[in-house]
Amino acid sequence: MSVDQLVKELTKHLSVPTLDFVSSQLQHSSPQKLLAKVFPLPSVKTLQGSVTKLKIYPGFNKALLDTFKIKVNVMADQLKLCCVI
Repeated sequence: MSVDQLVKELTKHLSVPTLDFVSSQLQHSSPQKLLAKVFPLPSVKTLQGSVTKLKIYPGFNKALLDTFKIKVNVMADQLKLCCVI
């Protein structure tokens, strides 16, 4: 389902005043600010501090590859085609 189809389907269940309100909020605010109003998001400084504590090294992460192996083994064949960058 495309994004347009999804939006059309979701808007079928909203009243006109609700649609007008959502539309006005989207036009006058960035998506990040809108999300921050709905969800308590951490600040950029908090995120940067958290990332500096991560121990990430170049090369293959065995734990990550093992997790991929487990997940892929139960996937349908048509879902297995991907590109990892």
